[in-house]
Amino acid sequence: MIKEGKISGEAIVGEGRSARINVALAMAQIGNRTDPGQRLGNGVKTNLTPPAGDAPTLPTTFNTTTDKIAEQKLKQAEIATRRAEAEERARQGEYVLASDARAAMTRTIAQLLRQIEGGLPDMASKVSGDFQLNQRDVLHVLKSEFTVIRAKATETLAGERDQRDRLVEAPA
Repeated sequence: MIKEGKISGEAIVGEGRSARINVALAMAQIGNRTDPGQRLGNGVKTNLTPPAGDAPTLPTTFNTTTDKIAEQKLKQAEIATRRAEAEERARQGEYVLASDARAAMTRTIAQLLRQIEGGLPDMASKVSGDFQLNQRDVLHVLKSEFTVIRAKATETLAGERDQRDRLVEAPA
């Protein structure tokens, strides 16, 4: 276990042939450095709890290759867990494709603009009746001003398009 790096550093007291092993610290190191698959397989009955008394505290940083490999395995497991959770949320409908959301927003906005433009003649009729103006002239002014307003809105939204394009696209 010393050659494998499962026991190292503070768990080895002394040097060479006369070196002794601090059992409590060594058991804690083995528990932290053993592959989880191995622990669940052939080491499931291994008792890695330190003897009653003083439970050692392990250093927070490890420098051995085994520790680095274990850290990478942990990162991979965390990534796999996050991916599985995201897939579950997608199945539950929490996510939508950005392209579908964009298309739905575009349809809604286009429909809203058509309804407003369709209401301009009614507005012109109301204004012309209230102020004794020619309905055709009022309608012309309303349509002209609405065109200017749409152009300004389009310009403003074009600046915000970059932010919307940052939505995550799911691979097809």
